[in-house]
Amino acid sequence: MDQNKFRFFVAQYTFILFFIIFEASYNSLFYFGSYTPFYELMVIFCLNIFFSTIFPIWMCFLLGIFRDIILLAPLGISSLSFILLRALIHSQQSYLYNKPFYKIFLIYLIDSFLIVLFQLILLMIKYNYNLESIGKLLITRWAVSGLLYPCMHFIFYLITFNLINKNTDALQQR
Repeated sequence: MDQNKFRFFVAQYTFILFFIIFEASYNSLFYFGSYTPFYELMVIFCLNIFFSTIFPIWMCFLLGIFRDIILLAPLGISSLSFILLRALIHSQQSYLYNKPFYKIFLIYLIDSFLIVLFQLILLMIKYNYNLESIGKLLITRWAVSGLLYPCMHFIFYLITFNLINKNTDALQQR
């Protein structure tokens, strides 16, 4: 494996793990826990748009298990959600290529809403259909994620642009 690819590989998973740990610590705060966005969904969505070949399904599964263990959530819900998100993005990959931001943003809102709905159904089954508390929490977090997604997308766009420029500069020097 090329050294730049290895660095990027380690950096992207460190980035996701940072957001999982950040979410776990942020959820422990009393008032702000219900207003944390779905950082993992945003990061996985952006990584699959920009670097779909480097982000395999087994990593989605492991990150979901790790998230469930840290947050003390029912084991497997995040894994299924992350794998479903990756499958949704993979099915839309040809459509998302070279599209303007507003279309990518709309696809993110639709995909993340489907993931939140999927999580809501699984949690309702697990906790005997207590829709009121779980539904409000997930929908609030989805809305906050929608508001913060443009910033996350811009950050990933800058990272991608810098990586592409560094790789083309390195190839031109050879």
